[in-house]
Amino acid sequence: MAYQRVLLKISGAALKGSQDNDILDSKILKKLALTIKKIHQQGVDLGIVIGGGNIWRGRVAKDFGLDRESADYMGMTATIINSLVLKDVLKSVGVPAEALSALPIKGVIEKYSAAKANRLIDERHVVIFGGGTGKPFLSTDTAAAMRARDIKAEIILAGKDGVEGVYDSDPDTNPKARFLAKLSYDEFLDRELKALDLEAIALCKKHQIPIRVFNVNNLENIVKVVNGSTMGSYIGKEK
Repeated sequence: MAYQRVLLKISGAALKGSQDNDILDSKILKKLALTIKKIHQQGVDLGIVIGGGNIWRGRVAKDFGLDRESADYMGMTATIINSLVLKDVLKSVGVPAEALSALPIKGVIEKYSAAKANRLIDERHVVIFGGGTGKPFLSTDTAAAMRARDIKAEIILAGKDGVEGVYDSDPDTNPKARFLAKLSYDEFLDRELKALDLEAIALCKKHQIPIRVFNVNNLENIVKVVNGSTMGSYIGKEK
């Protein structure tokens, strides 16, 4: 059965093209917008948080010798760019969409408030949340948990770039990494797993918001998980 109200978290890297210097791929964005349109037409209420990794990565900041606070604000700005792009692409395919930001830019993107977000979603807009949490030292995973709490989402659907779900170690460096199809908040936190930020998991535990982590490279997977597919990894109250 389909969820009625969800928070979709999409990796910014999933918006990149195949070339290393690509930041945004127009074909991927168009396909993503049409996928979201399909979900919207089902009657699903949808909030979206997009990462900024296609534009800015923390490791680049280290290469430049930047401090963490400055780097985090640059990352938040990258998420705003992605949010504005997705908003306009959604509108171009006939989906009512608005972008709100915890780090507002006057005349460009409105300031986030829970009341405004809920009003827009209730009016059948897809709302894209940019600017992360608006504060440094917190990830877009944590922003997704906060926005899911605010809009009373039934679940966070966390789409990862090329990753099938949660593993007990990094599958890129450990060929024997074990896939974890289902685990509790406490297990994730105790083992300090890396698929999502620990602060985000702790917040989801506090507010009892389950999470499904899945591979978003096949965009049709978004439709599947919205409709209750058990693909990927599920993180919740009990294992």
